[in-house]
Amino acid sequence: MVTTAPRGWILGRLATLVAMFWMGSLWTICVVVATGLFSFLDDRHLAGMIAGQFFHVATWLGVVFAGVLAVLLGAVGLLTRRLGVWIALAVVPPLANEVGLLPIMEAARQAGNMAFFGSLHVGSIALFAIAGIATVVLVLRLTRPAT
Repeated sequence: MVTTAPRGWILGRLATLVAMFWMGSLWTICVVVATGLFSFLDDRHLAGMIAGQFFHVATWLGVVFAGVLAVLLGAVGLLTRRLGVWIALAVVPPLANEVGLLPIMEAARQAGNMAFFGSLHVGSIALFAIAGIATVVLVLRLTRPAT
């Protein structure tokens, strides 16, 4: 006799996998890819340009992951206000970086104002750090044992 898992259980587990893939992709890009590029390439400008493309991908992947995660959690009645806040904390900072901070950073770089560019870069790092921490919290909340 073959038994099947309830639909809600499958969707809930799928939601957990989505959160884990989101966390993994974000942390891999932020920690492994970006630092690796600056370690292995002598041209820091080229390393920055390539890293920027990876962060662009991470941002829009995060938007997709956030939407899919919210839909899955909503479908099984697990989308709480608290989880919604953590999803927002994981998706909004990279979006703010993408649409708000990056154009200003590029203008500073074009103007040769590297000190201002550097301070904005620290802000960009902070935004991705917030997102990275939020994805960890999401995974921890979705994988904790039921009480």
